[in-house]
Amino acid sequence: MRIVHYLNQFYAGLGGEDAAGIGPRVLDGTVGPGRLLAQLLADEHQIVATIVCGDDYAASNTAVTAELLGMARSAGAELLVAGPAFGSGRYGLVCARLAAANADPNRLLPLDTARELERSGVIGRLHDEFLVTVGNGTSVATARRFGVEWAAELRKAGVQAAILTAT
Repeated sequence: MRIVHYLNQFYAGLGGEDAAGIGPRVLDGTVGPGRLLAQLLADEHQIVATIVCGDDYAASNTAVTAELLGMARSAGAELLVAGPAFGSGRYGLVCARLAAANADPNRLLPLDTARELERSGVIGRLHDEFLVTVGNGTSVATARRFGVEWAAELRKAGVQAAILTAT
C-alpha cells in the first residue's frame, strides 16, 4: 500500500512558529515521525511522500485542504496518514479537515473488521455498545472517573478485551 503522510512544518523539521506561514509542499519519502511509522509498517506498505504545510497557512486557508489532498493523490496515495497532532490546535484542525473526504466510519471504530473476526470465531461476541468521549479537552480527573466507571461496566458485562483508539 502506498501511503502519504501529512505533517505540519514543525514535525517536518522546517521550523517552528517562524515557519507557520509556509505553503503546501511535497517531500519525498519519510520525514520526522514518519520514519518510525515506516519502521513499524509491514513490507507491503510504503510511505511514498510526505505532504507538509505551515500551521497558520493551512488553518486560515480552508481551500488548502483540496490542494493537499490533490498532492496526496498525485503521489499515488492509497492511504493518507495525518499527524500526530496530539492536542494541537491549528495542526489538529487541518488533520481533521484532511481526514473528514473518508466516508467509511469503520476506520475510527473498526466495526467491520471486528464483526468479521466475530463471525469467523477468532474472537467471541462483541459488546452491544461502544464507550467514547469527544475531543481531548477532558480533564484528567474526569477521564479517570470515566475509566473507572467504564471498566466496572465492562467487567460486569463479561468483556475480556477492549480496543482503545486515539483520535
